[in-house]
Formats: sequence, structure tokens, C-alpha cells
Amino acid sequence: MNIRKVKKSDLGELIKIKILESKDYRLMLGRLIKKPKEKEIRKDLEKMFKNKKEVLFVAEEKGIKGYIHLSIYKNYWNSGIFIEDLFVTKEQRNKGFASKLIKEAIKIKRERKLKEVSLNVSTKNKKAIKLYQKMGFNLTHHTMKKLK
Repeated sequence: MNIRKVKKSDLGELIKIKILESKDYRLMLGRLIKKPKEKEIRKDLEKMFKNKKEVLFVAEEKGIKGYIHLSIYKNYWNSGIFIEDLFVTKEQRNKGFASKLIKEAIKIKRERKLKEVSLNVSTKNKKAIKLYQKMGFNLTHHTMKKLK
């Protein structure tokens, strides 16, 4: 398994992975969410490539099997990396792909002398919560939403 920064030539494979991710996410939530169109995904990814505060890494083993999307932030009171998105294909789960991608985020945090790595996770995503806790992440606040 290899972890590396994403290249523009990965765009086609990443779009396929993002489509798989949206299906998975809908199943996990147990409700319908808007199905993204390939054109929308491509536009979002191209925007990320141009933004110097966003970084994408892929996990590959005979093709891309997962990715992590990071946002880097610095302000007068804090600095860090926010994990915007993390996804590993179903067939590659529980094989260390997600852990290696998270370790890449932690490595960048240390290299850039930032204070923290943070993320949001659905309360329904029990496997992800377990992984994050195993890797030393702690619950620091709750996000509340009113959807209707």
C-alpha cells in the first residue's frame, strides 16, 4: 500500500471513488441524500487542486482504494488540519488504509508545527468513531442541527 499526494491524472479514478462514497454514505445514514453528478464532483475536485489550503492524499494498491481530503487552517488562536473527508472502498476496509491516511494528516500537522487534527463524524458511523478513538481522537464538542 502506498500513500501519496493526489495528482491531476487521478481525477477519473477519484470521481469513481466519490460516487461509491456517496452510495455508502446514503446507506449508512439510512435516508436519501442528493446523489452527486459526475460533473459536480469533477468541479469540486478541480477547485481543491487549486486551493493551497486543501490537500488530498490517496491510498493505492493496484489502483486508488481510498483518499483523505484535508484543510489546513491558521488563525490567531489556533492552527491545524481538518479532515474534510476520508473514504476507503468496502473491499479494502479493515486493512489499515484509513489508519495510514490519518497518519499522513498527523505527519503534516507535525511537519508544519500545527496544533491539532480535527474532524466531524456522524454518530451513526460507529466503525469510524471506533477507529478515530483508537488513533487518539477525543470528543471535544457536539454539533447540533435542526433539519426541519
